[in-house]
Amino acid sequence: MNKLISDELLAAQTVAGSHEAFRILVQRHYSPTVRICRGILHNHDDAEDAAQEVFLRVHRVCHTYLGKGPWAGWLRRLTVSECLNRLGTSHRRDQMEVMIEDLLPSCGLNGGDPFALAVARHEGERIRDAIHRLPPRHQRAIVLRVVEELTYGEIAVELHAPVNTVRSWLRRGRLELRGSLMELQDDECVGNTR
Repeated sequence: MNKLISDELLAAQTVAGSHEAFRILVQRHYSPTVRICRGILHNHDDAEDAAQEVFLRVHRVCHTYLGKGPWAGWLRRLTVSECLNRLGTSHRRDQMEVMIEDLLPSCGLNGGDPFALAVARHEGERIRDAIHRLPPRHQRAIVLRVVEELTYGEIAVELHAPVNTVRSWLRRGRLELRGSLMELQDDECVGNTR
């Protein structure tokens, strides 16, 4: 029955004071919100904290949703805004830890060969280091595209930028990421020959 009620109707009921409607919205959108937060903040605990703060904010400002577009898009914008605020204030880029599981395919390594798992972890560390080298807007665009699998248009809305700018950030970010990964690989090769 809950799935038949639209987010927009639940939001209107929440504004009218329905705690049950708000509970359903939270239940429906909590996991995707945490996933977005983790994709931007790169730390599960920080993502959980940010998601909780997002829903506290939703409860306070739900009346500002004007119904011009999906409620989930409005929630996503609040979520990205909360995460970007956290990155800009109390969270330093060097303290972020990329959730490697989100960036690497599992390759069937769950409980598998320890050597293969060690190689995958090493690759994850290389990717994390390379992502940390990216400028923040390139990093956010790549995370939204790769981890959240958003379209160019959705990323443009999230980052308040034109679609062509998003395409440029993604292209430049991919090139920088590729260059950083090659640079890290070259450094490892030099280190192995010593």
